Amino acid sequence: MGGDEIAHGGHRTRVVRHALPADACPTVGAMNSAVPLPHPWPSSPNGDLLVLGHRGACGDAPENTMGSFRLAASGHAAMVETDIQISRDGVAFLLHDDTLSRTTDAERALGLSSDALAETQTWADLKRLDAGSWFGGAFEGERVPHLDDLAALHERPAEGSTSPTLGFDLEIKPPLTHTADHVVSVVNSHLRSSAWARAVDSGQVVVTSFDPDVVELAASTLPVPVGLLLGAAPDPADLSTLALAGIAAIVVEHTTLSRDVVTAAGSAGLAVWVYTANEVADWNRLVDLGVGGICTDYPAALHAFLATRGSQSR
Repeated sequence: MGGDEIAHGGHRTRVVRHALPADACPTVGAMNSAVPLPHPWPSSPNGDLLVLGHRGACGDAPENTMGSFRLAASGHAAMVETDIQISRDGVAFLLHDDTLSRTTDAERALGLSSDALAETQTWADLKRLDAGSWFGGAFEGERVPHLDDLAALHERPAEGSTSPTLGFDLEIKPPLTHTADHVVSVVNSHLRSSAWARAVDSGQVVVTSFDPDVVELAASTLPVPVGLLLGAAPDPADLSTLALAGIAAIVVEHTTLSRDVVTAAGSAGLAVWVYTANEVADWNRLVDLGVGGICTDYPAALHAFLATRGSQSR
């Protein structure tokens, strides 16, 4: 997700990526209102809050790697959040940043400059990269995943997981070198393929984006519900317009959320999820506000907190 911070080795890296401001809601509200009704947004069968592992379990493993996703599953995450980009040759892969330098060895392995865009590389080159060593030697050899690698975890979560299946929050990053139509088309082809059939049919896959063009196209095209990512909570008065545009949920930076927004969203039929909350005080506040899902770098810790609080996740 955009504009958030990752802690590692005593340092914090802020990665900002075209976050949609709260006042952009009218722009999205101008979307074609003649879109199909949104697919149902996932929720716990017993109404409990859903734990989402941010880029897997990125507080304890290298983000957006299979090891991170498996760790989130073993920590009882209901779903994992990840970031989709499209390579130069049209392959969907999982990476957060615009560039490869922070989380891979692309500068050494491919001779790329630090500002070389990930989207401009071929899948053949991307899949060679080490995406784990930057986090720690124990993760050497973790690779940049293909989107379909993630689908394989739906029915095979990590050993120790109490959940029979794992869900997915697929964030489509705002494209820099591709059109929104091309990116959504590639994602659509994956989600309608046999690799994703069981996960999609389970109702445990959502797509989100900060990019209003991507959201508009996704809401009218994809076989899964679509949510709008926002850098700040919207005006409650805008929420009914968003619902009419085919959006099923808002996913908001957690410190900006108020009870008025949660109440108005519920009245409009919109789910409310938040990102990226890592502190107990924030978890308490968000549970009290009644959000449906919390995205966190530490899904195991959030699950344990909810169990202690008496609101068992899943």
